[in-house]
Amino acid sequence: GNQSAPSEEIFINLTSVTTNDLMTINDYRLYQNYPNPFNPSTVIPFRLKEKSYAKLRVYNINGELVSVLVNKVMEAGYHEVTFEVNKTDEETDKITKIASGIYLYKLDVINDRNIPFYSEVKKMLFIK
Repeated sequence: GNQSAPSEEIFINLTSVTTNDLMTINDYRLYQNYPNPFNPSTVIPFRLKEKSYAKLRVYNINGELVSVLVNKVMEAGYHEVTFEVNKTDEETDKITKIASGIYLYKLDVINDRNIPFYSEVKKMLFIK
């Protein structure tokens, strides 16, 4: 009894929007890189629940270290790091030259006793 005839029209009435709410981050998370596949660079986003020591590293499919993107204490919140091919790595001082293929990136969040308490790995694809 409370149904109307089908229609292609839709009506949305917004009564209020609040922007004073604080976003609460309640976990650690490593997001998928974008774009994926990539060439010559990609963005790797991640989220930290609290101020933490973070390590973000890139490995080839054989498990060999390719690049260290983050190796420091970081504030809580959302972060993005760019991985670029043919760029000098700040920690190893080597130029990152890689072949086309699958690469892994790993985020480790480490406590004050140097023990990782959060770790996640994701795949990305580099195409020349």
